[in-house]
Amino acid sequence: MDSPDSRSRRSRDTYMVIVLFVLVGFPLFVFFNVITSGLFILMLVVAGGIGVLGAMHYLLWGRSFSREVKSEREELEASEESEEWSYDTPIEPRRYGPF
Repeated sequence: MDSPDSRSRRSRDTYMVIVLFVLVGFPLFVFFNVITSGLFILMLVVAGGIGVLGAMHYLLWGRSFSREVKSEREELEASEESEEWSYDTPIEPRRYGPF
């Protein structure tokens, strides 16, 4: 269980994040919008659109591909675990240069 001190600390941390956003993040956002004449909002929208396209791509292709190769991956991991090291042969020292 969480102690009362840790709960108050978490709420204090959350409060600090909100205060920093209001005092630093929002004015910085407004400043960048004024400087770039609204281009900053467009860049955020484009970045969000790319993120949405990436998420759709993962949901449509990446997830099904991961499921498709799951059996192959498990088989490969099993074969790697079953390989035994041979300790009977002595290890030769590395040789550097043209000897």
